[in-house]
Amino acid sequence: MKPESYLCRIELKPDRQVGTPTGVPIELMTLVCGKFPEYVTAYGWSLVGIPLEDPLIQSVLSYFSDIGLNIPIDRSKMNTGVKYSIYRSDHWDRVLDSPFTCATLTGSILADFVFIDDAEPMVVCNSRLTKNKGGLIGGVFAFPQIIVVREAMKKILTDFGLAGISFRPLSLAKVSSTESGCVSEIEWPKDIESIYQLTSEIELPTCKNWMFDNKGRVFHPSNRNGLSDGCMPLNGREHSAALHYSIEEIDQYLAYDVVKTYENVRRGKPEVLVSKRFREVFKQLGIRGMKYNLGHYALIDEIPWPLGTDGPRHPRYSGPPPNPPVG
Repeated sequence: MKPESYLCRIELKPDRQVGTPTGVPIELMTLVCGKFPEYVTAYGWSLVGIPLEDPLIQSVLSYFSDIGLNIPIDRSKMNTGVKYSIYRSDHWDRVLDSPFTCATLTGSILADFVFIDDAEPMVVCNSRLTKNKGGLIGGVFAFPQIIVVREAMKKILTDFGLAGISFRPLSLAKVSSTESGCVSEIEWPKDIESIYQLTSEIELPTCKNWMFDNKGRVFHPSNRNGLSDGCMPLNGREHSAALHYSIEEIDQYLAYDVVKTYENVRRGKPEVLVSKRFREVFKQLGIRGMKYNLGHYALIDEIPWPLGTDGPRHPRYSGPPPNPPVG
C-alpha cells in the first residue's frame, strides 16, 4: 500500500505537575499551543486524521525538534505525554482479512465471574446464574474476549468440526458478602448446566513483535514468563494490536480455526484467536454481539519485518524480566 494511504495522529497532554512527571512540560505546551492554536483541545493539543504527506506534519515535527520536545519511537516509552502514531486508511479491512483475529462477544452474559489471582475465571453462584439458565453462549463482563458456552452450544460447535477448538470446564464459586468477598469453590447444582470457556490448545509460534509491559519495559516475545500483567506488542507507529508472523513459521497453523498466542498478552494469559471459517460459522449461527476488531490479530510477513525481532535490536530492549526499563 502506498504511503499516501497513511494518516497520522499527534496528541500532547500537559504534565499534571503532581509527583513524578507524566506529561509534556508546561513551558513546552505553551509554546506549541501558541504556535498551532487551532489544534488546542480541552485536554491538551491534538492533530488527528492528517495525511502523512501533508506539509503540516513536517512543520509540526520540525517545530517540536526546534523547541526540544522529544517524540518517543513507539508506545514503549511511558508517561511522556506525547503520542505520535500513523494508521492505514484500510486498517479495519486488514483486521477482518486476517487469518487469525481475536473474537469478542459483547452480547449476553450468562453469569458473573470472579478471578482469583492469575487463575482462570470462576462462575459466581448468584441470581444472574439462575436467571440465565437457558442461555447457551455469552461473554464475560469487562473481558469480552473470554467466550463461555453451555453443553448444548459446546456440542453444536464441536459438530461443525472447527479445528483446534477446545472447551475448559469452569468451576463454580460462592462469594461471601460478609467475609471481605471470600471466594470458595462449590459443586454445580443439578438443575443448572455447567459452563465452559471456549479456548484452544494449539499454540502459535513466537511472534516477531518486540513486546512491552505496563512499566515500559521492552522484551523479546520469547520472554513470556515473569510478566504477571501480560504484555503488549509493538508495531512501530501503527496500531499495536497487530501480531507479526513469518510465512514459513505460521503456514502449518493456517489449517486451524482456533489457536492461542505463545505470548501471555492479557492478564498473564495467552490470547485466543480465530480463523475466517470460525467467523463464518458464528455468522451462520446468527449469534449476535460477535466482533472481530476489538483485539489482537495476525499479520503474515513474506519477508523479514525490519521493526520486529528479525531487524535490529530494539533501542529500549530491557533484557529478560524483571530487568528495569531502558531510557
